[in-house]
Amino acid sequence: MINENEEEFYDELGKYTLYRTLLDELNKHPIKTYQDVNIQYYHNLCEKFETIKTDYIEEMIHLHELQIITDVVFQTALDPIIPKCFYDSKTEIFTMDFNFVPFLKIDYLKKFVKIKNALMYLIIEGINRMEEKPNYNKEPVLIIFTIAKSRFFDVDNIEIKYIIDSFRYSHFFYDDSYNYVSYLVEGKETKGQGLMTVTIIKKSDIKCIL
Repeated sequence: MINENEEEFYDELGKYTLYRTLLDELNKHPIKTYQDVNIQYYHNLCEKFETIKTDYIEEMIHLHELQIITDVVFQTALDPIIPKCFYDSKTEIFTMDFNFVPFLKIDYLKKFVKIKNALMYLIIEGINRMEEKPNYNKEPVLIIFTIAKSRFFDVDNIEIKYIIDSFRYSHFFYDDSYNYVSYLVEGKETKGQGLMTVTIIKKSDIKCIL
């Protein structure tokens, strides 16, 4: 029975994804459409899909091929890759250290939205662990991305939008328009694993620091 469920699970997955995309698109337009029958099919399919998925997962647990991960185990596994955040309230300088280089320069980013969301989760989790967070409000800031790698790289291959978005969602600054945010990408050579440090400083303090 599990083999039949598994086959049906994957067979219906394509239709499930297709109709989910259709429904999301239709929901943008609050009008009745001739595709109502497809929407109804989608809802029926969701119910059937969830039943099949539940049966499949329960069977995998029973066969000890799938284990339930507790929140504690999950967080422990994430700890090494959650960026470390520091804020000096005297200098008003914020730093975030990654033990990897979170490249995400992809032409069709929507195809990799789960990757982007995972990285944003890590960044925001690191920020949430801070005892004191910066709040630059409408004070213009400069965000410096310092990447250390063993090989040369083009600075325009670094996708930093989702990192800045994470800062904005965390209310570091008023918004991320050019009135309030500027950024700089620089590189360093290293023999070990790639690293990245993100530093935020007030633009009014740049002369003092440089």
